[in-house]
Amino acid sequence: MRVTRRTILKTLGALPTVPLLAACGSSLPDSIRPDANSNVPTVHVVAPNITLISATNLIRAIQAWNGGDIDPAGPNERFRISLQIIKARDDDGVTASGSPPTWSYFRRGIDAEAAAGRPADVAMLTGGIHTLPGIASPFFGPLNDFVQRDRSFLNEFVTPAVEATTFGGRIQAVPVVLGAGVMAWHPDRFDDTDLAPPPATWTWNDLASLGKEFMTAARARNKDDWWAIGEGLYTALWAHLMAQSGGGVLNLEEGRLSLTSEQTRAALQWWRDLAYTHRIMPTGADMSFFDMTRLAPRKRAALHHHMVYSGENIGGGWKIQNSPSFAGNANSSLYVMDVMGIHGKSVQTELAYEAIKALAPYVALRSMVPAWIPALKHVENPSGERPELAMVEERVPVVMEALRNGRGTTTLPWTEIGTLLLKTMIEPLYNGDLDVADATERATRVVANALPGVLV
Repeated sequence: MRVTRRTILKTLGALPTVPLLAACGSSLPDSIRPDANSNVPTVHVVAPNITLISATNLIRAIQAWNGGDIDPAGPNERFRISLQIIKARDDDGVTASGSPPTWSYFRRGIDAEAAAGRPADVAMLTGGIHTLPGIASPFFGPLNDFVQRDRSFLNEFVTPAVEATTFGGRIQAVPVVLGAGVMAWHPDRFDDTDLAPPPATWTWNDLASLGKEFMTAARARNKDDWWAIGEGLYTALWAHLMAQSGGGVLNLEEGRLSLTSEQTRAALQWWRDLAYTHRIMPTGADMSFFDMTRLAPRKRAALHHHMVYSGENIGGGWKIQNSPSFAGNANSSLYVMDVMGIHGKSVQTELAYEAIKALAPYVALRSMVPAWIPALKHVENPSGERPELAMVEERVPVVMEALRNGRGTTTLPWTEIGTLLLKTMIEPLYNGDLDVADATERATRVVANALPGVLV
C-alpha cells in the first residue's frame, strides 16, 4: 500500500500519547527499538536529543508506521523503523556550559551506533542545531536522486524551505518544521509614545523613521532606558536580515561560503546602521550585547524580531506584525528547524527514502509551522483536530504571509555556527571594533575551519 496524503490525514489523531523523552535512548518505547527477531528489513533512524517536542512527534510517527496505522503492510511485508536518540553531549559536558552541542560529537554518536550494528539510514536533525553543517557536508546521502524522480512528493513542501536545504544544486534533506520570522511590537510602548501600530506592509526605511519617532517621544518622556528596537539572543535580527537580502553563511546554489557576498554585507551594514546611524538600537557604548538582548523581555524596546516556532512562545502582551522588507526582496525569513534526509552511509537507500515519505508528513502535521504544504490548512483554519497547535487568531495571517513570501535560512544564533558568528562578527560590529568588511572576512576564516571541505 502506497503512503498517500489521504492515508496520513485519515489516521491523524489516532496515535497513542507518548511521554516526553528523557535525555538518553534507554527510555525509548520497545515498539520503536531494533527487533532482532523481525523477519523484515529495519530502517534505522537517528536524531539528537535536543528538542523533546520533535523527538516525541518522531516517535509517534514511527509507532504509527510499525503499528500499521500509516501503511497496513508496513510492519509485515515491507520494513519496520527503529529510532535511536543520539545524546548531544556527554554526561560530563563535552561542550562548555551554555554552549551549543557540537556537530562532531553528534556524528561520533552516530558512528558508535554503526559500530554496535545499528548503522543510520535516516537522520532527522532537530531544533536547527545541526542543520547548516549537515547540509554543507557529505553527512546526507542520495536524497536528491530520489526526489528528482519523485517531484510530486517534493512539490508538497514549502519551496523556500526546500531551497534552504539544497547545497551545490543537490537537495540534501527534506524540510519538516519551520520557524516564521516576524516583527514583534509592544502595544504599551506604542501607546506610551502616542504612536500608531506598525503597518502590515512596510519597509526597513519605514521602520527607521518609526524608530526615530519613538526615540524622540521616549526621551521627551524621560524614558532614557527605552529603545525603539532590541536584538534577540535566540531570535536574531541580523540573521533575519541576511536571509531577507538573499545572503547568509552559505551560497546554496554554488555550494560555498557567502559571508563576504554583497548581499550579506549589505544586510549587516543595515543592522549596524540601526545603532550607529539611525540611533534606534543601542551600541556597545550604551550597553553590552547581552544587555541589549534583554531589552525586549524587560519591555524596554518597542520592537524586536521574533520567530514563531512551537506553542504560544511569545507572551508578555507582545503582538506580531509582518516583517519590514527590502525593496524587491522577501519580506520575511523562514528558519529551517527540523530536516530529514538519507544518511550518507546508508546501504538501503530506497527503504530510507520510503521511510522519509512516511515520517516527514506525520511530524510536520504535528508542528505549529509545518514545511509540508497540506498541513498548512491547520495553520489557516485550526479545528478540533489540532487544538494544541491553534494560534491566537490575529497571528495566523502574519505567519501565513511569512510562509508565502519568506526566504529559507539555516543560520540560527543558538547553534554552533551561530555562536561563532556572534563572537567573531556580530559582537565586534555591535561594539564598533570592526567594520562590516573586516568582520565578514574574519568570520569567513573561522566558519571555514568549522566546516572543512566547504569552498570559500
